[in-house]
This record gives sequence, structure tokens and C-alpha cells, in this order.
Amino acid sequence: MGIEKTIGYIYGLRGEPRPDQERFQALLSALGDPHRAFCSVHVAGTNGKGSTCAFLASILAAHGKKTGLYTSPYLERFSERMQIGGAPIADDELAGAVERVRAAAEAIEPAHGAIRPYEAITAAAFWWFAQNGVETAVIETGLGGARDATNVLCPSHVAITSISHDHTRQLGSRIEDIAREKAGIIKRDAFVAVHPQEKTVEDVLLGRVGQTGCRAHFIRPHDVAVVEDSMRRRAFDLICGPSTLGGIEVPLLGRHQMDNAASAACIALDMGVPAEAIRMGIRRVRWPGRMELICGEQGCAVIDGAHNPAGARALAQSLERYFAGVPKVLLCAVSANKDVAAMARIWAKAFDGVVATTCPRLMPAAETGRYFAAAGARVTVCEDARQAIFTAREKRGALAVVAGSIYLAGTMRTLLRQAPGPAH
Repeated sequence: MGIEKTIGYIYGLRGEPRPDQERFQALLSALGDPHRAFCSVHVAGTNGKGSTCAFLASILAAHGKKTGLYTSPYLERFSERMQIGGAPIADDELAGAVERVRAAAEAIEPAHGAIRPYEAITAAAFWWFAQNGVETAVIETGLGGARDATNVLCPSHVAITSISHDHTRQLGSRIEDIAREKAGIIKRDAFVAVHPQEKTVEDVLLGRVGQTGCRAHFIRPHDVAVVEDSMRRRAFDLICGPSTLGGIEVPLLGRHQMDNAASAACIALDMGVPAEAIRMGIRRVRWPGRMELICGEQGCAVIDGAHNPAGARALAQSLERYFAGVPKVLLCAVSANKDVAAMARIWAKAFDGVVATTCPRLMPAAETGRYFAAAGARVTVCEDARQAIFTAREKRGALAVVAGSIYLAGTMRTLLRQAPGPAH
């Protein structure tokens, strides 16, 4: 299969919508159980999963380990979802891996039914990692934990990032239920690093830790001592149990990225990774689309994947810290299954204006605009994403901020790096 047919095959799959780990186990068995060929670190949470995974994969690579990274969704190219040593899978290798998965899926279908796209992608990543001799794979869950396809893993280490309300249709409306689902990846004999959480969430996680008898470190706010948090430099000192690690420099913007880096560093310390490899790995990390500043002849823009109220709040706080006094215009598109009203209330106060737009999979621009208007924002509706960036930059000296969906972030990142002219 060529790459277009490969991706077409994946998204054309129509398995049962409910999670079925028995079916996925059968699929992996038909592939030779590739997930047993490497050690794994499993990461779940609401916000910060991808960044935490990127920090840890970079640390392990700096330590000389052949490291796989599996995340979702992708920003600009499908191949970003699976990487080895920081390099995304090549198109021909992706096609080959998916062809293997297709054959295995056909073999198990009479007994187990058709697979789903996420199962195909995950199985392809595991098979590719195994075929290429990956030593440790850092694996992000999809939207949950306990019922996620990735939960077939028996990880040596687990990270639980910040947990808040999101994907409530699938995970439930109560924060306890969401936390319980995320906590399902915690296994006996694993070491678990936990981001600072609200008490209700922490109680659920403590219960799971007690149930499994695993080792755990709950990171407290005072464990992450900020040395500097400015546009020029971000650095912190870390306490993780009996270990301390000073002078950790973070290249990504946002105070929350220090918590993400802290979890990765705690896990790396437990793995026996030397301090300098931890510092180097964090310092070298690249994770586009997360408070990413892109500047060109037309001015500067910040691209961020914030897509729920907690992410919206973190973005607003970061912008106030790094760009205080600078006029800001939000370029926003959102998914219909998100708490758009809450995001609009947060962002209406943080921006001088809002340009509501859309792109595939997202809510119509006019509907997004109505939420922001109801929150008191000054709104311009622009259906065309290419034109929307010029509309957002019309105010001289203003910073354009792209946020609301990772799909929008990817679309706009591509357009901004192409330095397009305005549509006519």
C-alpha cells in the first residue's frame, strides 16, 4: 500500500465503537506480541501527556537508549504519531507496518470482529518498535486509560499528568470517574510519578496505588522550585523523593511545562539515568504546537493546542507572564464535543479580540463566534483559515494566538511556515 492508501485503510476501518481489549490482544498475538519486545513507560492524564512523553523520550535518547515514542493526535503529519530517536516513521515503513496489521486483522476478524482505526495505528507502532529493536518505548494513552488499547502494556514506569474535565461523554462527568479511568494504567511493580492534582483526583490515585502496591511519588508544588520563568530562560530545581536535581532548563514556554518535565525527570531518576543526561534531554526537547512562537515578515504568532478549560487557563496565564502589555488577538476553532462556553469565558478576558474560524472536524466558525460573543468578546467570524490569520494580524503590533484545537494548531502551523499571502 502507498501512504495515501495506507491512511485511507486505517480511517476506513469500522470496528465496534466500544473498546475491546480481548480483540486487541488477539491482534497483537497474531503479530507475534510485539509489545513484549521492549520496555515501556505509560503516560495518561488530561493535559500535558504529549509534552511529558516528549521530555522522557528525549532524556532516554540523551542517555543513549534506542527510544520509541507513540503519541496522539498528530500536529501536521500522520507519521509524527510514532517515532524512534526523534525521527518520525518513514512513509514506506508505515505502509509496511500497516500491511502487517491488515493481514493480522483479517486473520482474527472471524472470531473477534473488525478492528478500529486506533487499534490499527497502535498495533502498527508496537510492531515497528519491535522490528527496529527499540529498548524503551514511551507510550501516550488515547483519551482514557483503563479501557485504552495501550493498556495491554505492563510498564516499568507510569506518569499521570494533570487530570481535569475533558472527553466527558466517554469518561463520565464526575472528576472521580475520569481519574479512575486514567488510574487504570497503574500496574503492580511499576514506579508512578504523579503531577500535582486536586484532592479529589489525588484520593482516587492514592487508592489505585494502594490497590496495586506499586511505588509512587506524588510531586508537590514545592518539589518544583522555579529558578527563572521568562522569555529568556525557564529553569527549575527538582526534589523527587530522596533525589535532588538542580538547574533543569526547559525550552518550552509555560510554567506547566516545568511540571511535565519534572515527572519525566522523576521517572528518569528512578531508571538510573545520570543527572547530566536528564538535563540534556530536557534542554534538547522539541515539541511543536505547544506555546510555540513563530515569527516572520508578517509578524509573530503563538500556536498552542489548548482545547479544554484547564488548557485554556494555562495558556491565558502563560500569555500574561511572557507577553504582558502586548495586545493579543485569539484565532480560535474548536471541536463541538468540548466545553466551548467555559473556554470562551476564560479567553474573552485574556484577549483584545477573537477571530472565530474553522477547519475539518471542527465546529462552524459562526457557532464558535456566538460562544465568544456571549462571553463578552469582540468577535470577527472568518470561515477561511488562511484568511483568518491575516484578519487576526490586522491590529498593528498585536500578537496572534492560535488555540482551541490541535487540528487548528496543525493547520495554522503549516500555513504560517509557508508564509502565505492573503486569500482573495
